[in-house]
Formats: sequence, C-alpha cells, structure tokens
Amino acid sequence: MDIYYLLLEGKPLPDNDESQEISGGFINCWVKSTNPGSALQAAEGYSASEGWEITHVEEIRIVNTMDCQNPDTIECYKEAQSSGLGAIIYTWESDLDQEMPRLS
Repeated sequence: MDIYYLLLEGKPLPDNDESQEISGGFINCWVKSTNPGSALQAAEGYSASEGWEITHVEEIRIVNTMDCQNPDTIECYKEAQSSGLGAIIYTWESDLDQEMPRLS
C-alpha cells in the first residue's frame, strides 16, 4: 500500500467546540491506502470525526519520507504507516477569514 497525502480545506461543523472562534482550516492527512478514492474516504471520515466539513480538495498524491520536510510531517507519515492515518489541522480565526489566501 502507498501513503497518500491529502490537503483538504474545511470548516468546523456547528457542533465543533471551536466553531465560534474558527471559520476554516486546512486538514493535512497522510493515509495508507490502495488508491486515491479510498484515501479520500478515510480522510473525510477522520475530518468528520474531528468536527470538520470538507469544502474543497486541494491535493491528493502519493508521498514518501523524502516529501516530509519537518518533524510534524514526518511524524504524521510514520503514523500513517503504522496505524493507517496521520493528520494535522491548521486553522484560521473568524476575523481572519477574508485575509486567508486560497490555494489553487
């Protein structure tokens, strides 16, 4: 199986404790999977379990350890290797929503 990296844009669901302070975020997932479709499905499931709705899929690609450039991403990659999924969510506050550049 390969490790897929997924960069997803999302917003907190209404029942997410952070939904009053946070208006959005980038959900970075590393998923051990046989294909990009099942990797996306796993990332969507993880995101929902964390209280996030996916609004846009920015990127899906196969990665290896050489693609991981800092300790956090290396840790997520290793977590995906051992347990199937590793993730980091970077958020922005509601008042910064208009200032956050959109990738693509």
